[in-house]
Amino acid sequence: MKHHHKWTLARLLLRRRTPQIPAFPATDGDIPAPGTARRAAPGDLQRLVDLDAAWHRDGRLVQPPAASFSDVLKSTPPTMAEGDRLDYWLAGRFPRSPSPGARLESALQWCQAIAVLLGLVLGFGFMAGLIAYDGSQQVNVLWIIALAVLQLVLSLLALAFSFGKARRLPLLSDLVGHLPARLYRGPLRRLLDAPHQGDSLLAPLHTPFLLLLTQRFALAFNTTALLALFIYVALQDIAFGWSTTLDITPAGLVALVRTLALPWAWWPTAVPTYELIEASHFFRLGGEVDAGNPALLGRWWPFLACLWTVYALLPRYLMLRWCRYRWRSTLRQTLLNHPLYRQTLSQFVFDQHGAAREAAQVMTLTLLDMLTHQEKTELDGRKPDAAIARELQARWQAHQQQQEADALSALATLYLQSDADLSRYTSQQQVPDPERLFVIDDWERWGLSRKRLALLAGAGGGTLGAGVGASLDAATAGMSLGSLTATLAAVGAAGSAASVYFSDRLAKVSADHAVVRFGPVQNRQYPWVVLGRLISAWITLSRKVPGSTPRTDTPPDWRGLLGRRQETELEKLFVQCRKGQPERVRPELETALLRIMDTLLAGPQ
Repeated sequence: MKHHHKWTLARLLLRRRTPQIPAFPATDGDIPAPGTARRAAPGDLQRLVDLDAAWHRDGRLVQPPAASFSDVLKSTPPTMAEGDRLDYWLAGRFPRSPSPGARLESALQWCQAIAVLLGLVLGFGFMAGLIAYDGSQQVNVLWIIALAVLQLVLSLLALAFSFGKARRLPLLSDLVGHLPARLYRGPLRRLLDAPHQGDSLLAPLHTPFLLLLTQRFALAFNTTALLALFIYVALQDIAFGWSTTLDITPAGLVALVRTLALPWAWWPTAVPTYELIEASHFFRLGGEVDAGNPALLGRWWPFLACLWTVYALLPRYLMLRWCRYRWRSTLRQTLLNHPLYRQTLSQFVFDQHGAAREAAQVMTLTLLDMLTHQEKTELDGRKPDAAIARELQARWQAHQQQQEADALSALATLYLQSDADLSRYTSQQQVPDPERLFVIDDWERWGLSRKRLALLAGAGGGTLGAGVGASLDAATAGMSLGSLTATLAAVGAAGSAASVYFSDRLAKVSADHAVVRFGPVQNRQYPWVVLGRLISAWITLSRKVPGSTPRTDTPPDWRGLLGRRQETELEKLFVQCRKGQPERVRPELETALLRIMDTLLAGPQ
């Protein structure tokens, strides 16, 4: 269905191009999905006012929620321009229409529309009153000449003010500022009364807008004034003449009008002759107009039409174009120079190093918890048996898996990705699956080296369980009567999947007459496996940040970046952690992890 626009003169004078942006993020090809609504892109004025309002509440500077920025990064393609991202963010901050900036833009459009309509009415009425002819007296062309030249002078004054840095216009700024408050309020009053209110945000826009407003009024005024001249000349037989109290001779006036007529000297009909000027000279008292050739007195109108077009209408049109350009450029500069503009745009650039610091904290806390965690149960008069041991081991392993899952979820959130994204990466084997934390084959993938993970299969489980049970019997001073040796040997044999990749005990098991404990970790290789899984997940997530260009190169193997010194340092920290010193280890471990992550971010040297 075609929409036919019915343009009016007022709409032509107010017309502005409004590029369209999709209401929702476009696809990679910048083609909106079928049925996607579209809305006009906000102008710089709306951006400026909305940006200031988004960061202020009750006159105080308030930091917007960090989630509002991350939501924009998640929902926009990496190729989207900064300005478009800012528009989406502002639309999210002001979901209910109209926003403060939209209200101000609408108010300014109404002001301009009213100015144009007043100019149209007053211009026609002014010229109609000036050339009204009832046959009793000629129409004095000197009035029209003087007012046309005055229009040129006013245009030049407006041009001078547009080049200056004046924050107010003489008389006009005071007049607007003293209008009753009920006529305009809110952002509109902030703009129109900025010099008196001391508004630092909108003060630079006050003079450019008033100049733009006056030029719209003046162009509308001169357009209908010229239209009225043509209408009256066509419908009435007007006798033009000239008369003045000053001592001006026809020869002097001829020199003046020929000077004014230089721009259209190529059209002789529009240049008054000496005969026309001499014949149309009249006096209020005495003297008679030469009526021998009445048609001669009407020959002034081509000159008057050209005079009004060149000295009144054309300068106002050019000034309107110039003032509109100055208004837009001032708006743009005011927006770009706003201290919150760059601060807002910087939130849309993901800080990889800042995120790495937070990721190092997450991984450090996760490692410390997983390496020091204990599961315990009270005996309540029961004897330790295989069921209790299996229960503690299952609970301990479930806790380890849950901690890893929570850490992966925290890393995904930190890198602006959801649990659904995490599940997809897990299914693609780009991120470790917490459910497979205790799967033998996976240890070779995440651990330090195959040599350090090589273990005996089969009887190793029983040997380990018997050794653990014997140690418990010794720890309980024989109170278990050797029962732990037999029961835990059975657990070890049945759970060889939990022992084949151990070069030592996985976790410390202890018991007294009331409590049996499983944990903390004693195995030397387990911390490396957990660390490898977390770093591998971090590498994947950090390379898939929404809003950034995805990397297609093969990620480096973090183990290949570790020197012997770093490996020894981390091993010492893990040993101290197993000895029950997590708080002492934490800052050093976090620093060591951040160093590894910064090396990975820097890429190959």
